Amino acid sequence: LPVEIVPHTMAEEDRVCPICQQTMVEMGEQAEESEEITVIGVEYKILQHRRQKYRCRCNEQVVTAPGPAKLIPGGRYSVDFAVHVAEQKYLDHLPLERQVRKMRREGLRVTSQTLWDQLWALAAVLRPVYDKLLPFILSFRVICADESVWYLLPKGGRKRWYIWGAACPFAVYYRLDPSREGRVAEEMLGEFAGKIVTDG
Repeated sequence: LPVEIVPHTMAEEDRVCPICQQTMVEMGEQAEESEEITVIGVEYKILQHRRQKYRCRCNEQVVTAPGPAKLIPGGRYSVDFAVHVAEQKYLDHLPLERQVRKMRREGLRVTSQTLWDQLWALAAVLRPVYDKLLPFILSFRVICADESVWYLLPKGGRKRWYIWGAACPFAVYYRLDPSREGRVAEEMLGEFAGKIVTDG
């Protein structure tokens, strides 16, 4: 963690010696030190991008400086914001409605639909990486593969689906499917000819 030194000093009137009544002076660099871990809160702010316009002296050409990359063209939210929402949802398991409440306490009024839109746009950008995960895993001689029940919660009850997984030491791939049939494993594993570690 970064370290910030916080000096603590005493006012001159509080440095009077109780024995001789003289003002006490600093003992050079002598000080007592202790550490305290604190938190610097998340800060939301509006970045007002000002894209400079340029024109030619002939008045035939006008160009504008490019702005920042956006997940949603013309969108109001930064890529950093979308990553922040994804991190809280998928790494910290913080539902979108709870994130909305946290953001409101920090002065940002936003809806869970807006947060979902950001996640959807981020997923589209990351899709090519996801598509490369399984071929990368299948390039190893030994992998792990398994499937487990995954309940979806449609209106009026719950539906039983399955989450299929494959893993190597450097990556994990998940695929959600309504079936537990062997054809799903065949589709996932394809022509894989190495060893698979799984349960019974």
